[in-house]
Amino acid sequence: MLEFFRKYQKIFFIFVTIIIGISFSVVGINTQMVESTPDKQIGKTINGRPIYSKELLVLSQLLSHSLFDTDRSNWPHLLNDGVIEKNFLETGLAVMLAEQYFPYLEPELKKKEQMISLFKPYTHPYDAQLSCRAVWKNYSPGLLEHLEQLKNSRVDVHSFSTLCQLYLDQVAFPKEALQQVLHFQEQRAGVPKDPRLAEIELSLFGFKNVKDWFGDRFIHLASQFILNVSALAEQKKYQITKQEVQSDLLQNVYKGYKQLSQNKSLEPSQAMQYFQRELQVLGLNEVDVVNAWRHVMLFRRLVLDTSGSVFNDPLAQKQFHLFADQSVEVELYELPSYLRLKDFSSLLKLQVYLEAVSLEQPKSLNLPIEFASLDSIETRQPELVQKKVEVRLSSINIEELAAQISLKSTWEWETTDEGWSFLQTRFPELKNSRQTLDQIDSRNSVDQAARLEMVRQNKELIAQALQQRPLKTVELLLRKKPLAQGPYSSLLNHKEFTAFLENAPLESIEECYSVDANNFYRIELVARNAQKELVNFEEAFQDGTLDSILDQKLENAYPNIRKGKELFLQANGNFKPFYEVKEQIARILYEPLLLAIEQDYVKVFGDLPGMSKQLPAMFYCKYRLYGFMQSVKQQLELGVELNLPKQWELISTSPYISRSQKLDFPTDDWIEIPVNQWSPISVGSSGSLAFAKVCSKGNLEEIPLEKIEQGFQFLSFDTCRDVMRHLLQKIVEGNCIVFSDKEL
Repeated sequence: MLEFFRKYQKIFFIFVTIIIGISFSVVGINTQMVESTPDKQIGKTINGRPIYSKELLVLSQLLSHSLFDTDRSNWPHLLNDGVIEKNFLETGLAVMLAEQYFPYLEPELKKKEQMISLFKPYTHPYDAQLSCRAVWKNYSPGLLEHLEQLKNSRVDVHSFSTLCQLYLDQVAFPKEALQQVLHFQEQRAGVPKDPRLAEIELSLFGFKNVKDWFGDRFIHLASQFILNVSALAEQKKYQITKQEVQSDLLQNVYKGYKQLSQNKSLEPSQAMQYFQRELQVLGLNEVDVVNAWRHVMLFRRLVLDTSGSVFNDPLAQKQFHLFADQSVEVELYELPSYLRLKDFSSLLKLQVYLEAVSLEQPKSLNLPIEFASLDSIETRQPELVQKKVEVRLSSINIEELAAQISLKSTWEWETTDEGWSFLQTRFPELKNSRQTLDQIDSRNSVDQAARLEMVRQNKELIAQALQQRPLKTVELLLRKKPLAQGPYSSLLNHKEFTAFLENAPLESIEECYSVDANNFYRIELVARNAQKELVNFEEAFQDGTLDSILDQKLENAYPNIRKGKELFLQANGNFKPFYEVKEQIARILYEPLLLAIEQDYVKVFGDLPGMSKQLPAMFYCKYRLYGFMQSVKQQLELGVELNLPKQWELISTSPYISRSQKLDFPTDDWIEIPVNQWSPISVGSSGSLAFAKVCSKGNLEEIPLEKIEQGFQFLSFDTCRDVMRHLLQKIVEGNCIVFSDKEL
């Protein structure tokens, strides 16, 4: 054989060389053919430069994934440092685009509406206090606020703005941080570990990137905006070389990797390898990506150069310093956080609470000074009256003890008459033959069920484990209608347990108590309040009591409200599900309340800012308590002592307020108010209302540098928005946006 190859090796070499040459020739020809294929023009920019289908698709693909994607299990996308996040969401440009082109965006956003309305954040199975909501409340209250607003709003430009804010909230407090806090709290609480917590998807709505959040159409709109601004930049003689673009992309890789890997660094060769690998993942080539990112850099350079020019003027800095330096000392009165009606749902919850606790049914928008008797309230809404009981308890889940049982002990128990009888009842496929036990596919499930039953039957083992656990003091709330979900709700919904809390002598102990045969408790009765008390609005709002009352009220009203109304019909003639029309039901059921808010508004401000009964939900939220604030302000101006129930009391402070401060409500005109005079009521964002008495005036001795820089940052954002708005108006007037999905 070897002699054969030696004899004809020259022929083989010539043959292989010819084949390789032909192969390269064919590949070269195909490459030339691909490159020579003309790209399809789909539109023009505002200065007449053609927009091609391919460059738009490449740019859209590049913008769809970024450093901020939450799905990092496969491949992190580091080439894009967050164009949508930084240049569209943070600046407000995304909302401007939505305002101009909402009918185009609406179909995709409506598809996401159901996912958003049905979304339920994670709650620990063994302790309802360990939840995403609880973590957000402490670490990112704005996220929780925007989430509630979004879940209770219809698809419109306002809800799109809330969606943008919510996305930025998640970027600021990502799922990794959320997961770490939950793990830490789980360990500190001493509850059984939830094995799902390490793997469960904690991203909001399961959305993983900007395309999931805002849709393909929004990405294409943003891409076309960038192409238009890039063309303007080129017209203004802005130039960016290929080397600059490549350098910027590699810098994105370096910075992104450092951020995701907790300050680890990449070698240049590794960065290049990542760059090439990322191109493969995206299905793009280097030439197209470099060209697409060049458009991004031109866009950024034009916008940021224009908006940043204000900082280059020393006179502007000096004038800003003098302007921002002015301040006043005030006696400030504002709503407590729980009375700031941040969304339509909050407004409705306040109303159902007032209907339940008022001595007389509310006929005005004032908050009641006197409440109905506890017996009367308990008859109307038993969830709103409670007794407090203090206990010390420890808990354990039988899965923890089952994990300690050996496989040998498990199999020995399974072969006993008692064990075999249990398994036959639990697994009918075992029938009467013990020989099938080793043959069934679910043997692991059988063994786990056996171990759990072994623990259930060994009360002494459970009691010993509970005695070894530290006791923690807990305040339990006894209500005639307990919460369906919440801390220890499974216990409080059990009549035998509530009877023990109400009737057992103090210091009584339940050594091994369970209501579900899975979770066991050692409970010591410490103290009991014999007097009933009213659940205040803040507590009922936060623990979900008012959610269940409101939902029940609206669901009960739905059958009558939907009669003869096409609004509530689906295309197939069936009625829409409750969750889809919740706000519409509420608007009809609480029409008198909405009209009363409108009438109070007209008395103070004149004409309504829109059609009666059709105003945005936030309008009613902002002005629901305006009359109450007016009443309190008038009493303070007259020197009358306030006699408000504790839960309606305003928060009173005496701060210094300057122009450079950013508060939840506008205070610019307060600087000009004379000393000892009162400000008008200031209506802020997210339901905040406030007023103040000016006590003194002056200039701050010195404004810290970071405060001045913060003020300039606000100016920069405002200027940037003005630039964006001007550019967008030119694009709209030039009809430079392509809408056809076929073209996209």
